[in-house]
Amino acid sequence: ILESSEKNTVFSVSKPGHAVVECFVGGSTAPFRYGGMEVVCNSRNIEIYTTCEEGKEKYITTSRGIKYSDEASDETVSVDVPRPEWHRFVIVNPGGAATVTRVRLKLLSLKPEGCERAIVKSM
Repeated sequence: ILESSEKNTVFSVSKPGHAVVECFVGGSTAPFRYGGMEVVCNSRNIEIYTTCEEGKEKYITTSRGIKYSDEASDETVSVDVPRPEWHRFVIVNPGGAATVTRVRLKLLSLKPEGCERAIVKSM
């Protein structure tokens, strides 16, 4: 996701939805400091996992988003397609910033009901 140079790019993935954040330097992944992030997506809940430099993945927390509306940028959605129900998350790493090689977000409870794609509006 971070490879995108477009600030307002919307990312969409099939269910089950996972978003992975990695830092690429010279064609390979590099460790980075992760302290938290803000996410807007059509998921009501997000599970957060980090991977340490040794390659072990660790469950961090589950976060519940609050409903979020940005009507100006939602106008492009077709009337025939149900509008996504956006939720905003402010995720903070418990214990402060840590050096990791990957952050994986598992997008749960997609909205509206029956939605088959996880959509990340901003991160």
